[in-house]
Amino acid sequence: MQTATTPLIQTLHTCATLPVRNEIMCHLWRQSSSTPSLSSNLDWDAYFAYYTKQCKAALINEGKYLSARTHLDLLRIAHLLEDEPTQDDVKRKIREDLTQQRPPEEEDKMLDRSIRLAARMLAMINIGPLPTEVSGRHSLSWNQGSFRDALHDHFNDPQETKPDGAVIGTDLTARSVNRIFEVVLTDNLVDHLRLVEKEKKLCLFHHISFLKSMKSINRYVLPVCRLLLPRSTRK
Repeated sequence: MQTATTPLIQTLHTCATLPVRNEIMCHLWRQSSSTPSLSSNLDWDAYFAYYTKQCKAALINEGKYLSARTHLDLLRIAHLLEDEPTQDDVKRKIREDLTQQRPPEEEDKMLDRSIRLAARMLAMINIGPLPTEVSGRHSLSWNQGSFRDALHDHFNDPQETKPDGAVIGTDLTARSVNRIFEVVLTDNLVDHLRLVEKEKKLCLFHHISFLKSMKSINRYVLPVCRLLLPRSTRK
């Protein structure tokens, strides 16, 4: 990827154009078993609608709380999440690229929000609130080790129930579950199958195209999504 010519140098304030989307698909998920492509039969419109929404949320107050300014900046941070052994190491690497001196508290906020945004782009997972959000939302706990370790610990928890079509039954769909719970679609993978609002609503992660490309986590989430989501609502 040649930095001088890549469309990724466009600012996050601008919508992700088709060239930007293609570059993101080619370079964001380096650890995927196969590189996703807009030309595949998967529908990525829902993911990029999510991408745009998260960028707008992070850019409140003209991006005061964000160190990333371009799509390329965001990809670099996402790659640090994959490569660095701890969150502190990720912050140290980002801090090296800052060009302006700021009060330490303000600088730390910028780094935290940039890492949170990159985690959402990379894994569709909340690890903390963005400026416009309430801190009470469910987030992945990442207190030590690498981001990859935190993902592994969450999705390989032996206490987690692994979906089994033979046990659940193929007649289980969002429509049948709605007789018991109200099914609400979520963009946060950590909320998948979480009961909320006094256990009256069941959260369901619905980005099937994303899951099909993320082999490391889809074997736990994708089977349930296929059972519960009518084909017409899968994205």
